[in-house]
Amino acid sequence: MLIERENAIANLTVAANQLNNGNGNIALVSGEAGIGKTSLLEEIKRTLDQQYEILWSGCDPLFTPRPFGPLYDFAANFSEKVHHLLENGAPPSTIFSAFHDALENATQPIIVSVTLTAPIFA
Repeated sequence: MLIERENAIANLTVAANQLNNGNGNIALVSGEAGIGKTSLLEEIKRTLDQQYEILWSGCDPLFTPRPFGPLYDFAANFSEKVHHLLENGAPPSTIFSAFHDALENATQPIIVSVTLTAPIFA
């Protein structure tokens, strides 16, 4: 259990539970480096993992991140069509349309979590 994160956990849990009503949501977790954003999301993942399919990924903290990196991370297990399009160099609009369709046609609510990390410039 995280200390002093009860409100944030409760708010994210409420947002996730609204998925059961057919409503989509976007939650943005932001803050300074080291404040515990990833720990908060990992706690939410542990709490909600039995109720929802959770697609979890992160963007590469590189000067030039992998194109579609997060989609690659979960497409192979989530959507064969999206994975096939990525592997065969389909246009971005086709890839994102297929990803949207896969989310729309899912049999259970899905939580997509992508952590973004800014590259460190030295």
